[in-house]
Amino acid sequence: MSGKFTNQKKKSPRRGTPKVLWIALILSTLLCCTMIVLAWCVKRSNETEMNAPEAALTETTEPAAEPESQTDPESRFAFELDENLAIIRVGGYTGAYMEDGSDDLVSGVMMIVVTNHGEETLQYAQITLSGGSDDAVFKLSTLKPGETVVVLETNRKEYHTNDSYTSASVANVVYFAEPVSMYEDVLEIQPLDGGFNISNISDQDITGKITIYFKDTADGIFYGGITYRGSITGGMKAGEIRQVMSENFSASGSAVVFITITEE
Repeated sequence: MSGKFTNQKKKSPRRGTPKVLWIALILSTLLCCTMIVLAWCVKRSNETEMNAPEAALTETTEPAAEPESQTDPESRFAFELDENLAIIRVGGYTGAYMEDGSDDLVSGVMMIVVTNHGEETLQYAQITLSGGSDDAVFKLSTLKPGETVVVLETNRKEYHTNDSYTSASVANVVYFAEPVSMYEDVLEIQPLDGGFNISNISDQDITGKITIYFKDTADGIFYGGITYRGSITGGMKAGEIRQVMSENFSASGSAVVFITITEE
C-alpha cells in the first residue's frame, strides 16, 4: 500500500505538466496571431505608401502646355479683309522668327493668323493693322484656297494686350495667273532634314530650271509669310535623282507648296 501511494506521490507533480503546455501553446498561438496581424498591417501600410505618389501624380498632373508659337487665347478677334482674306486671330508669338530667313528665337512678337477664303492661290499681299500705338505690317506669300498661315510682324514689333487695333487693310494683292502645280506625274519629293531629294519619275527628260517652293508647317497650319525655294538647273534626265540642300527645310516641319519648270 505504502509503495503504491509513494508512486502516486511521485507522479503527482507531473499532473501539472499538461496545463503548462496548454498555457504555453495558447500564448504561442496568440503571439503568432499578433505577429500575423502586425505583418498584415505593415504590408498594407507599405502598399498605401507605394501607391500614394502614383495616385497623387495622376490627380495633379497638368495637361501639356500649348506650343509657344500659339496665340494668346485672350486676344482672339477677326478682321474680314478684301480679296477673300480674313484675319482670324491676333496675338503674341514665341519661337523662331522666319520672316527674314534667320530663324532667330524671339518672344512676344506680334502675329496674325490669316485664312484664304477664296478659290485662287494668293501669291503676295501686304496687311496693315491700324488703331494701336502704331501700325503693324505683315507680308504674306503663297496661300492656297482654304489654307491658314501664321504671319509675324515685319519689323518684329512686340505684341501688347492693351493695344487696340480697330481696322485692317490689305494692299499689293497678287494672285497666281495660273493654278500652281506640284507636277506629281513628273516629279517626286523625298523630304530630308536639311534638304530633300527630287526624282524625275517620268520616262522623259526635263529641260530648263526646276524650282521647288516650300513653307514651314505644323498641324496643318503654315508658319511664316515667307516662302522658301530651292532650284535645280540644267534639267533632269528621266529617272534621275538630284538632291537640294537647305537649312530651312526639315522632314517633319516643312511642306512643298508648288513647283515650277521654266526655260533657262
